[in-house]
Amino acid sequence: MSLSNGWIVYTDWTKPAGRFIKRFATTWIVPPPPLKKSGQKVYLFNGIQSPDNMILQPVLQWGNSAVGGGDFWSVSCWYAGGGGGPANYSRLVPVNSSQSLTGVIELVDCDNIGFSPVFSYMCSFEGIDDTKLIKNRIQELSLCYEVLEAYGLQAKDNYPASDKTVMGGIEIMLDNGEAVLNWKVNNRITDCGQHIDVVSNNSPGGEVDIFY
Repeated sequence: MSLSNGWIVYTDWTKPAGRFIKRFATTWIVPPPPLKKSGQKVYLFNGIQSPDNMILQPVLQWGNSAVGGGDFWSVSCWYAGGGGGPANYSRLVPVNSSQSLTGVIELVDCDNIGFSPVFSYMCSFEGIDDTKLIKNRIQELSLCYEVLEAYGLQAKDNYPASDKTVMGGIEIMLDNGEAVLNWKVNNRITDCGQHIDVVSNNSPGGEVDIFY
């Protein structure tokens, strides 16, 4: 019997009208590898989505994806749409369990062209230069997420061999200062007890815990 696929659990928060996001950062530790392998794919990321459903995201992955990979942890930055839509990726870089990661999305520029401004962003893992992905002249990114996504899992021990991953040090900076956060919890799939808890809505210093 297989476990369910897709976005398993996540939190979301939408920026206030009239404001724009300058920076979204999250720090987490690469978890231990899964105890058992089934060709599974496990993704952990923070990300920001646009109204046309494109998402810019610094992604920690276990398994293979469109950018490569295997039975090891690796990181890259993605700009992708759902349902097999267009996608861009940075280089895939292997990382080690217990390594600290900080995924960052930053506003680079905004051009006010008529009534349809366009935005440029940079996505990266701090200190891992090969992961930088710059997207120029795209729709504004407005909907923030902290996410566990997974595919091809047969049982609980296909998840990382840990009770949880702490998505900490969360900061969302708006053009007028630190955001006032109120993360919404979405425990979409709980077939082996997965869930997500908001520990702190602070910015900086927020925390969301993802349980396997």
